Amino acid sequence: MPNTPIHRTRLAAALLLALALPFALQAQDGSTDPAAAEGDTTESQATDDASLAEPAADAAAVDEAPPAETTAAPAATDPALLDAEMMPRASRSLLLDVVRTQAGYFAVGERGHVLSSEDGQVWTQAPVPTRSTLTSIATANGVLWAAGHDGVIVHSTDGGQTWTRRRAAPWTLDTMDPTEGVPVMDVLFVDGMNGFAVGAYSLMLATTDGGVTWEPRSIIDHGDAAAADAEAAKVALKEFKKQGLDIKLGAKVSKAEVKKNEVHLTYNDGKADHELVVDKLLVAVGRKAASKGLLAEGTGVQLNERGQIVVDDHCATGVEGVWAVGDCVRGPMLAHKGFEEGIAVAELIAGLPGHVNFDTIPWVIYTEPEIAWVGKTEQQLKAEGTPYKTGSFPFAAVGRAVAMGEPAGFVKVIAHEETDRILGMHLVGVNVSELVHEGVLAMEFHGSAEDLARICHAHPTLSEAIHDAAMAVDKRAIHKAN
Repeated sequence: MPNTPIHRTRLAAALLLALALPFALQAQDGSTDPAAAEGDTTESQATDDASLAEPAADAAAVDEAPPAETTAAPAATDPALLDAEMMPRASRSLLLDVVRTQAGYFAVGERGHVLSSEDGQVWTQAPVPTRSTLTSIATANGVLWAAGHDGVIVHSTDGGQTWTRRRAAPWTLDTMDPTEGVPVMDVLFVDGMNGFAVGAYSLMLATTDGGVTWEPRSIIDHGDAAAADAEAAKVALKEFKKQGLDIKLGAKVSKAEVKKNEVHLTYNDGKADHELVVDKLLVAVGRKAASKGLLAEGTGVQLNERGQIVVDDHCATGVEGVWAVGDCVRGPMLAHKGFEEGIAVAELIAGLPGHVNFDTIPWVIYTEPEIAWVGKTEQQLKAEGTPYKTGSFPFAAVGRAVAMGEPAGFVKVIAHEETDRILGMHLVGVNVSELVHEGVLAMEFHGSAEDLARICHAHPTLSEAIHDAAMAVDKRAIHKAN
């Protein structure tokens, strides 16, 4: 593939910014020694290069903790700024979050690094039982919680001196839960016992026992946070019921018997046991990676508890020259996600900047009507405390949909309240599996709802619903009341 596609423009800009940052820091400190700047950059680059060879965290085992390292630093005006010169040399990769507590300051970042400081001048790298990237740190009732990639959640009850790894749920190879190994991006505790964790692919976990166990919230489940947007789920459920589908949520089948060409079921809906007789029974409990017998002993490639191959953010297994992509690794079992991972790995092997943006992977449920989305849901944004605004438009007001006899469903655009940047797009209706890519493209280019609203859409087309939904974000839709 060519080395200069348009989609790498932002990556090149980010690299230039990263290269310029060390010099900006030196200029701020008053240092003008080119040799010192070159030496510092070389050492930092060597550290980053070495990190590429580090193995990813094994979700079923505790990794060897990195040795503690303490670095004295010059006085800082604000310890929370985390000046690069104040950090232990081994941690200079990327720090992603910081929290201030009564005990001091704590920062988390790549390769499972947790740094602590009582005064912001001397920072210590704590031994943490993971090398997965930690993206968030929070505190509740004196307990520190950190979460990150590979579904990792760790906590400390002694002020950050020792850390314990928590499983995000008591999963086994047979549970086949699609949330296993999904990156956890943020964790929040309402009180000492009740908390939530959110992550990629619309992941939502909850705990009611102080973080001892974490349980995933399921799709379209009585308004709970789910993979699909709650409003989209309600619209789809309404259409399914019109078709005569009887959907029982939260039900658990305890018994199934075949009698005279019929299937007799016993299930519990959380209140009582019920019986149901049907002609056919289709069991769809999910999938799992077909990795049994795949690897010989001594390969060094690790498997997690669900039989998935453990990889880092770039699909590297930690064994030189061995990569893994698709359904056998973390993340959703979506073919198009596997395609993009394969392309990215091929580019990385060729020395090119391969990358997969997991935030813009489209999701489709091929029901009738179809359900499709990209980006975040309203539930996620509320849990994160992100200010947002929405605009929606029904297909019943779209001439093409009415002419096709497919008026069911709608389009919803979610944008940031302050910046207007598109955060998500959710669709229910005919052919929305094709329409969702307009949202994917807009989000890839960091487009705003206004950008989408100012693009002319042909009439009559189904895509007009996206145009009016984008206009409705700022109460400017022209084919419905605002």
